[in-house]
Amino acid sequence: VISYSPPQTILPIKVGGAGGSFRSERRKGTAGRGSGGTPSPPLMRSGFLSIAAYYHGLGLDVGFSTNGTLITDKVARGLAEAGLGRGVQVSLDGASPATHDRIRGAGAFQRTLRGIRALVAAGVRPSLGFSVMQGNIDEAEEVVRLASRENCRHVHFIFLMPAGNALSGFSS
Repeated sequence: VISYSPPQTILPIKVGGAGGSFRSERRKGTAGRGSGGTPSPPLMRSGFLSIAAYYHGLGLDVGFSTNGTLITDKVARGLAEAGLGRGVQVSLDGASPATHDRIRGAGAFQRTLRGIRALVAAGVRPSLGFSVMQGNIDEAEEVVRLASRENCRHVHFIFLMPAGNALSGFSS
């Protein structure tokens, strides 16, 4: 299944009282310049799995986006146990290490693929979020094939808005 999202602006979300908030998973080398993507703060927030399990227990669908680099076998099992079996979107901005790493940082492709495989092994079929830009559009079809080979649910094409890191002139 392929889905489309019109360009959108993503606003930071504060969670909890007394100024509590999710922190970014974006670290040096894990998210690249101009990606314009959404870092996945939930994986760095203490108690995220408990929060997700609570809302899942209320009958709500719970999901989040991640670059996948922090997903280990243990994290993937926790996500499955918390009821996020259909609610994880992993950003993959190229079908090759050269393209994805140019956008997300050196070594990110292999770490992201490792995270995707850990999710699938734990019974979580992630969707892939592909941020369409001039420098990766030629790999869109191969990303769909990669998603099929890795047993992902679908590919979600996301068109960048000229905001945040995307303003820094990343176009190739």
